Amino acid sequence: MAASSDGPARIEALFRARAGIGAAPPAPPTLRGRAGALGVAAVRRAVFWLLLQLDRFHGAVIEAFEDQQQATEDLNGAVGKALEEFVRRERETRDRLAAVEAEVERLRRIAGER
Repeated sequence: MAASSDGPARIEALFRARAGIGAAPPAPPTLRGRAGALGVAAVRRAVFWLLLQLDRFHGAVIEAFEDQQQATEDLNGAVGKALEEFVRRERETRDRLAAVEAEVERLRRIAGER
């Protein structure tokens, strides 16, 4: 169940990572920093089509992760219910077995008296 409780935090991390795709890295306010920023901007313009594809892919990954998270939670709930039902039926079976054993013992005593 640990994975289930980690899910929302992981989804949030995916959204934060998605928001950072294509963002310029921090640059110091120096000539070298400004030159680097211009270089990054030029590269971003040159691969704009790739950034759009990455964004779509990242969105699909997030959606698939959310679907998987929901499926895992649904499965955990179903397994929990099945376990509760199993325990209930096991208890009923033990109670019935105890009643049958008591009846068998009673009949043995009656048969022994004759």
